[in-house]
Amino acid sequence: MSSEIVPSMTEEYQAAEQRQRFNYLGHRFAVLSATAVAALGANGTMRTPASAYADGCSTTQEGNTTTTTCTTTTEDGYTTTTTTTTNEGENDLPTPPTAPGEPAPSGSAEPKKPVTRPSFVDYNQNDGQWGARIAASGCGPTSIAMVVATLTGKRVITPITIGRKLGDKYYIPGSGTRREAFPVIARMYGLEEHRVGSLRAAARVIKLGGLAIVHAKKGHFTTPGHYMVLKSYINDKFQIADPNARPGRDSETRSWSAMALRRAGVDEFYTFQK
Repeated sequence: MSSEIVPSMTEEYQAAEQRQRFNYLGHRFAVLSATAVAALGANGTMRTPASAYADGCSTTQEGNTTTTTCTTTTEDGYTTTTTTTTNEGENDLPTPPTAPGEPAPSGSAEPKKPVTRPSFVDYNQNDGQWGARIAASGCGPTSIAMVVATLTGKRVITPITIGRKLGDKYYIPGSGTRREAFPVIARMYGLEEHRVGSLRAAARVIKLGGLAIVHAKKGHFTTPGHYMVLKSYINDKFQIADPNARPGRDSETRSWSAMALRRAGVDEFYTFQK
């Protein structure tokens, strides 16, 4: 086992920040040096501070190299130009780490590269082959089955499969599915699962090839509570796979903005990735 100590992101961030301070001080030193040189007369004697002043400095950058040129003129017309070149290397601060599933700051690298996701596997809890148990309160197992079957490519996984895996500990017929079921099932099938704090975070995961399960409280979609899948995110709007889709419900017949979902009662977000 290697004993090499790898610096943390925080240490790298602090080191890069310190390098920026040194580069700034180098720039200021160049300006002061130019003024000081101009303060010397042609015979090497020191002029009074008031008789020498810096006209200005210009800075150009090519790659990691920064060149600062300062021109200083004295009252008797003596002019000097000082050029300072520095190689800043890692001039930009490394991006501080973000919490799992949360959006990275603008310009930072994504934690995962987009992947090609298999075609979506859509289930309905009211399908007669799942039985009355799933039909009555099976939005949780049905939503999980859609996510797992899609991301793993194992289309033999059905709401019945998930219901059996959860057992009475996590899935209570007539009552519903406990949220603790999500990480349990994710571990069983080798998926990453995170409860995230926003629909923006969910959208980011979906764009990378993942999926999200959302919970809706009493409101537009449900009276007692309901789980659904966010299966895609296009033009700033989500498309829903509703395990309880049926004629008269608009959950799948339209696209939803984050604000519209919030207003409709969506209040919890769980993301899943390979």
